[in-house]
Amino acid sequence: MRDMEKKRRRDREYYKKHYQENKEKYKAKSRKQYQKNKERYHRFRKEVINILGNGCIMCGENRYVCLDIHHTDESTKPEVWKERKSGSSGKIKMIRMFKEWVEGGVPDDIVVLCANCHRIIHSSN
Repeated sequence: MRDMEKKRRRDREYYKKHYQENKEKYKAKSRKQYQKNKERYHRFRKEVINILGNGCIMCGENRYVCLDIHHTDESTKPEVWKERKSGSSGKIKMIRMFKEWVEGGVPDDIVVLCANCHRIIHSSN
């Protein structure tokens, strides 16, 4: 048991030292992965919006940056959507979901709304 604790402590010290010596390399890799995930997220999101009609169903707004994806039935909203964590873990989950929708079909309760119409709908509920 003691040997295991010593090994863990030694390994921890080694990895800590290794990280400190290679910090810039790890940070560069992390930035590259973050950028890649951000691009994938927007690519799949655009594909979903294009599948759904490329514009707000209420007012016709079609600028991508203004568009939101809305669930008409809150009870079918996936957990990943309810959590909406920022950062890479939330983005990765959203990418997977958008990819599934692009490949397998978008659920029937999903529509595209502009940000204004989306806020109006949620404020009236």
